[in-house]
Amino acid sequence: MGILGVLLVIFGAAWMAANRRAPDDSLYCGLFFLCAGAAGAAARKNGFVQGFVVTCASIAFIWIIGEAGTRIYIRSYQGNYLGESFREVSNPKIIYEFKPGARYADGTVNSSGFWDREFPEKKPAGVYRIAVLGDSVTAMDEFYKTMYAKQLENMLNACGAPVRYETLNFGVPGYNTIQEVETFRTKALKYDPDMVVLGYVLNDPYPGQALVRMTSGHSKFISNIEQRSRISFLFRRRFGNYVEDSLAAMHSDPEAWDTVVVRGFKELKKLTEDKKIPVVVVIFPLLNSFDSPVSEAIYKKVAAEARRNGFEAIILLPAFKKGHTSKDIIRHPSDIMHPNIIGHKIAGEQIYSRMSKYWKCGSAGR
Repeated sequence: MGILGVLLVIFGAAWMAANRRAPDDSLYCGLFFLCAGAAGAAARKNGFVQGFVVTCASIAFIWIIGEAGTRIYIRSYQGNYLGESFREVSNPKIIYEFKPGARYADGTVNSSGFWDREFPEKKPAGVYRIAVLGDSVTAMDEFYKTMYAKQLENMLNACGAPVRYETLNFGVPGYNTIQEVETFRTKALKYDPDMVVLGYVLNDPYPGQALVRMTSGHSKFISNIEQRSRISFLFRRRFGNYVEDSLAAMHSDPEAWDTVVVRGFKELKKLTEDKKIPVVVVIFPLLNSFDSPVSEAIYKKVAAEARRNGFEAIILLPAFKKGHTSKDIIRHPSDIMHPNIIGHKIAGEQIYSRMSKYWKCGSAGR
C-alpha cells in the first residue's frame, strides 16, 4: 500500500507540474491525487485510508486510460489541431496563436500569423485600415469570405469612397479580451490601423478559453467530458438558464470581469487614445433566445464599460431580432454562441451604418 501511495504522489505531482504554466481545474485534480497518495503512504495500517487509496488509484488508472483514448480520438477526427493550425508561444498573455502559413478551414494564416490575406506593414497611401479583434465568432472556421469583417470591407469599398478600405482579421478561436488586446499590441499596431473593431462574445471574460485546454499540461479527457459529452449537452438544453446564469456569474466574478474585461478595455484605451484611434465594441448576443432579461443585462453592462473607456458600443440584439428569430441566425442548435452567415451580414451592416461618421463614402454609398 505504501508503494501505491508513492505512485499516487508521483502521479499527482506530475499532473500539477504539467499545469503550472496555464492552470485550469485539472490542477486541483493533481493536488487531490498527491494528497491521497501522501495519506496512503503515511497511514499504511489504516483500513479506511487503504480503501480510499485503492479507490483513488483505480480512478487514476481510468483517468490515464481515458486521457490516452481521448488524445487518440482527437487526433483521428481533427489531427494535431493545435500543432497544425496553432502554436504555443512564450507570451503568457497570449499563450497560443495561429501558426503562419497554416491552412485553417477555407483560408490560410498569413506570414504575419493572422487569418487573412497578406498585408504590407506600411500602410499604402489612400488606405483606411480597420483592425478586427475577437475569438472564434470573428475567426469562424467556415465563413472566411462571408464573416462580418469581410462583409464590412466589401460594403465600404462599394460606397463610392475616395479611399480603399482594408479589414485585417486578428481574431483567434478561444481568445478572451486580454488575449485580444495583447494581440492588438504585439501584432495589429504595427499595421497602423485607423479603427479597431472588437467582437465581444459573452464568454469573453473567461480567464482561459477553449483552445487553452489543447495546450500542454491540460487534461483532454476532462475537457472533452465537460464540453462535448451528450449528457452535458442535454443538461444545457433541458436547463437553458444554466448557461445564462453561468455567464451572468462570470460577468460579476472579479477574476473574470475585472481582470479580463475591465483591465482589457483599459489597456486597449491606453494603446489607442494617444493615436486617436476610434474603437467600437460589437456585442454578439446569445442565440438560444432573444428575450432573456439576464442576457440583456450583460449586453448593457459590457456596453457601459466600453463607453466608460470612450469606445463606441453596438449591441446587435435589436438588429438580430428585427425580422428574425434566433433559429434564423443560429449556426447549429447545439451552438448558441456562433451566428451563421445571416448573423455575420447583419453585424457588418450594423458596423457600417452605426460608424458612418468615420467613413468617407460618396453619395453612391449613402
